[in-house]
Amino acid sequence: MKIVLLIGLGIYFYSRLVLLYLKEPSNSRKNIYYFFLLFIEIGIVGIIIYQLFVDPLRWQFLLSWRIAGIVLFILGIFISVMARFTLGHENWQTGRDVSCPKFLVTKGLYSWVRHPIYLGSWLMGFGFEMTLSSWLLIPVVFLGLPFIIYCSYKEEQNLLKWFGDKYLRYKTNTNWFIPFKKIKRLLK
Repeated sequence: MKIVLLIGLGIYFYSRLVLLYLKEPSNSRKNIYYFFLLFIEIGIVGIIIYQLFVDPLRWQFLLSWRIAGIVLFILGIFISVMARFTLGHENWQTGRDVSCPKFLVTKGLYSWVRHPIYLGSWLMGFGFEMTLSSWLLIPVVFLGLPFIIYCSYKEEQNLLKWFGDKYLRYKTNTNWFIPFKKIKRLLK
């Protein structure tokens, strides 16, 4: 299980690096900011690896709990990576870079939910902590979700400012986090 988690983390960060290097060069201040964010994420991976191999604060749950965690973790990686590649290197932004995107992305996973990267990242964290049967599952649920809600709210304010009515139409047809509207249309 640990190997699967490490491979998943490697794929996730490899996709981040690929998209970072595909971005057109910008000013050095933004590049420093991007590398600072990457440094923070690498620190987080260090904590995760510590958790994997040192074994702190573990619950001893059923095997099915851990298998469900692996499934959620892998699903989160898939969603997050696919959403980043759907955005493409022209539209993808790291952190709180609030420059206007080149176009509004409404295809692929973005036709299901408005924030698939946030969804994938949250599923990764949730699944990871389930797999480890860690007490850190509680902060991921109760602290991670409000952070994602706040970030997506700020992002939507900017998208509304940049794309206006086009974004409003997209917003009314697409759910924020769970694709209820898309599933309902598919079932009809």
